[in-house]
Amino acid sequence: GMKDIYGELTKDLSTPEKFDRYKEGLAARAIEDLKIWDSSPCRTCHKDPKPTSVSGQNSHMLLKEGRKTCVDCHRQLHYKPPR
Repeated sequence: GMKDIYGELTKDLSTPEKFDRYKEGLAARAIEDLKIWDSSPCRTCHKDPKPTSVSGQNSHMLLKEGRKTCVDCHRQLHYKPPR
């Protein structure tokens, strides 16, 4: 809430070029928020994911145990951060 209002008042994101100046920082903050929230926005739609690969199944076991959250593996779905 408040950080969004502050961002709207202090950052001009009106064009793709202007948005690109802030994109990496905004994405990093969003990923950290998702980790804090245990990826609750993801879990709203993806209630019981069933990956088909063995590595995916192993990772989802860690998810069910509370040792991982969605964005630990799926960061790139909405934004691909630079390496």
